[in-house]
Amino acid sequence: MSERLENRVRVAVQLVDATEDKHLWAQSYDRELEDIFEVQTDVARRVADALKVQLLARETSQIERKATQNIEAYLLYLKGRQFWNRRFKDSVGRAIECFNLAIEKDSNFALAYVGLADCYNILADYGVLQPSEAYPKAKQTAMKALELDDTLAEAHASYAVILSAHEWKWGAAESEFRRAIELNPNYASAHQWYSIHLRCTGRPEEALAEARKALELDPLSPIMNTNVGDRLFALKQYDLAIEYFRKSLAIEPDFVPAHASLFFT
Repeated sequence: MSERLENRVRVAVQLVDATEDKHLWAQSYDRELEDIFEVQTDVARRVADALKVQLLARETSQIERKATQNIEAYLLYLKGRQFWNRRFKDSVGRAIECFNLAIEKDSNFALAYVGLADCYNILADYGVLQPSEAYPKAKQTAMKALELDDTLAEAHASYAVILSAHEWKWGAAESEFRRAIELNPNYASAHQWYSIHLRCTGRPEEALAEARKALELDPLSPIMNTNVGDRLFALKQYDLAIEYFRKSLAIEPDFVPAHASLFFT
């Protein structure tokens, strides 16, 4: 739970073992907003300690790395992601505004360029923009993100979507998806999009496994639940697919992709 009070932020974090209903760790933070990156780093380290997980050098580096030094840019990025996650035409449009504003604050903010690429990929996929208009913009911004930081899992995943969905370069897309997952195995969207790629390349069982992994990483996401339903539908497991579409709508009643999938089931 977090709360913003002018230039301060309050964050309450709890770590619970859901299988045993066991409280593992809790901490509250009341800090200046400019310290939010230090709070994130501290939370990640304390969670790892509570889980008795030894972080590798690469993981430690990821935790300590700041995506941007500009707090305003970072908050605009988070706001953009919130709009993007809703998957509505208007909300994706607002996400684009947020990501562009973030880039105005910090022109080297790679994640903001990734956000734009993801918006244009969505607008093409949902038929809001013509692919000939959307994908060049998606590719330009994804490539800019990779130019700024080629170790960014999000950028590799976004570029992989373009290679798979628009350019039909299956081998190159496969390599980019695998690179994204290697860089950040916990990036749910990479697993989700990879599952779609696997379905398109005739590997439905692998596609379902990746979809389930994405949902495991982000269980309260409407799109992750819908994606599992879509993969089950492809395997003709219709009743189970419907369950996941309804789970998605229980989280977000107006979630268009779930309504569309349910309609065609």
